[in-house]
Amino acid sequence: AQTSSNILGKNSILCLRFQHPKGYRNKTECSPFFNIFPTLLDLVGAEIVEQQPIPMEGRSLAPALQGKDVKPHEALFWAHNKGSAVWSAGWKLVSPNRGQQWELYHLPSDGTELHDLSLRQPAKVRELQQLHKDWLARNKAAARSGIK
Repeated sequence: AQTSSNILGKNSILCLRFQHPKGYRNKTECSPFFNIFPTLLDLVGAEIVEQQPIPMEGRSLAPALQGKDVKPHEALFWAHNKGSAVWSAGWKLVSPNRGQQWELYHLPSDGTELHDLSLRQPAKVRELQQLHKDWLARNKAAARSGIK
């Protein structure tokens, strides 16, 4: 079982590469794993209904199967056990202890997360902390509203 938020989430992706029928271009699409469920619903023609109590944050990759572009996520979030993280525009903010201490990595230049930049990039830490805080609040509010 995954017990750390390092090397998770943005690197836990699904890559599709497929040949299209005549008239479509070949396509490779890489996406976070949580887009699988909305894609399957879209492909079978099922209505995508907001999950209760927590809304689905994934999106369908079915347009990619038709040779169309899929807008990437602006940010990805995750939290499990005591770990939390947020990824946005190549930056990843990771906490092994529920946000009490954060590590910052620039994945395009440090994909193995060896160089913590949190002390050198405090503004980026604050920006990503706020994104993560907003995401947690959104999900906690949704979960509370669904409790009867």
